[in-house]
Amino acid sequence: MKTKEIIAALLLLLAIAACSEDEPSPSFSTATYQGEISINPNNFPSGAGLNLTLGDTGKVVQLDDEAAFEWDIKIMTIRTGQGGRPGIFLFGDTQSNVNTQAVNVSENFNIGLGLSGFNAFSEVSTAMQNQLSADGTFNFDPKTDTDGSGKPDADKLATAYQSLVIGDRVVNLQEENQPVFLVKSRSGAIFKFQMVNRENGGKATLRWSRFALDVIE
Repeated sequence: MKTKEIIAALLLLLAIAACSEDEPSPSFSTATYQGEISINPNNFPSGAGLNLTLGDTGKVVQLDDEAAFEWDIKIMTIRTGQGGRPGIFLFGDTQSNVNTQAVNVSENFNIGLGLSGFNAFSEVSTAMQNQLSADGTFNFDPKTDTDGSGKPDADKLATAYQSLVIGDRVVNLQEENQPVFLVKSRSGAIFKFQMVNRENGGKATLRWSRFALDVIE
């Protein structure tokens, strides 16, 4: 190869490398956001949904107002013979091609509880990602899984909630006792998520924040 051809080839390679370096890295907000929803039994079967990646902040809506809303996490309450029983659902399940996945990092990786635990959760390890899981199949039908009075059976519902990653495990905890969850959205983005509290009447506050790419192994 002639000297001029070699020089031209080197210049081309340098130009390609420079263009690659100039390409902007993915940009998104890593701030912490909160949203308030209603999860009383009057919203069944719609409940409320959280889309973690909508816009720069994520968004929560009442699903009876926006039925076509694409959610990552849904909270709804089923009224049983013993009162309303809220549960948290991840989009899809283990049988779905697309799903939301989560793992309790407070329980499994010694991340703290409450706001202090949420703030302290700053890096995502490969081990954490390997334990992400979608919900199992939710086998409960409030029309047929009934008790002696004909109302949805609370014991059968409690059993069904155990197939869910979060289910009803956190809905009645005080803020300082709320665990932190690592969540992989249906689009593949990585977040930390926490229920802040649930008030009488079914109002609930959710908290979430996306991880920057450089803190994910």
